[in-house]
Amino acid sequence: MNMARINDITPQEWNSLNWEKKATDKQVGGVHYLKTNPAKFIQGLSLSWCRSNAIKYILRAGTKGPVREDIEKAIHYLELELEINEGDKNIEFNKFTRKRFEEYSKCEDQEAELDYSQYVQSNLEDLKNEFTSLHG
Repeated sequence: MNMARINDITPQEWNSLNWEKKATDKQVGGVHYLKTNPAKFIQGLSLSWCRSNAIKYILRAGTKGPVREDIEKAIHYLELELEINEGDKNIEFNKFTRKRFEEYSKCEDQEAELDYSQYVQSNLEDLKNEFTSLHG
């Protein structure tokens, strides 16, 4: 097909172009996703970015490069997911302890003698147990 200039294309060449092809039906560069399209699959699952990438690398393992490299990339993304979730859990735990400290500070039958860090240190095990029972 002569694509030097748009005006040089023949009617047959123009008609042979597949204008109806969707982005999910083609791949730019390589053939490593032709068996399974991870984009369609992952979008249907509504996964996080890290989990999505892990699945992508598992599905393509060995088709673009060495199997080991793709599996290691998948593992890396799963480790990132765990790290992020732990970070989220720590944020939730901090919010939980702040709330408990505010309740402690407002308690009328005892004087709030401890500041926040002292309160957390002296009640850490109870706070952890209560948080775990509520949030898993």
